[in-house]
Amino acid sequence: MERGISIAGTITVDYNKVIDRYAEKGMLSNILSCTRSVGGCVPNTLINLSRMDPAIPLYAYGGIGNDENGEFVLSVLKAHGIHTEGIKVFDGELTAFTDCMTVESTGERTFFFARGVSRRFSMEDMDFDAIETDMFHMGYALLMEPFDREEGEELCWSIYRQLWLMPKKIAARSQPSIPLIWKALWPSCRMLKLIRFR
Repeated sequence: MERGISIAGTITVDYNKVIDRYAEKGMLSNILSCTRSVGGCVPNTLINLSRMDPAIPLYAYGGIGNDENGEFVLSVLKAHGIHTEGIKVFDGELTAFTDCMTVESTGERTFFFARGVSRRFSMEDMDFDAIETDMFHMGYALLMEPFDREEGEELCWSIYRQLWLMPKKIAARSQPSIPLIWKALWPSCRMLKLIRFR
């Protein structure tokens, strides 16, 4: 696989906080430890692929803010040999981040998500003419607001426009891979005949 793999979608920074208990409303709990890592479909998938085979060319596509967390994302990806030219930097926006609260005794996790750049990044921010890898994968689409602004049939049309038409531009030279996020939407989408399962 000389031409490699491109991954597009959500990019976040995760603050992983271990707490002694989950506080009731208005009460206090203690943070026992806190670590920071990259998260979201793009970093998670690409970093794991780089560990499996460092020789595979890997390309990241997504959005980050012009902030310290954005710089952190770029530094981590580059440290794993991942190409970051496809990551768009948005001025005046935060890099998306998650506070993950884990109760020490049970391992139960609760997530607080700041969408940041995820409010703006869409397929229109990508240069599909520049993608020449053997595989293109899109993930976590519904965590990005341009994909999740509507409901019912309008949501189907929105996802169809964003995820189906745009990747067809690269279908001749790359194998698109889009997760089947349609199950919950199937009652509406089936009537529109938008989706073909393969």
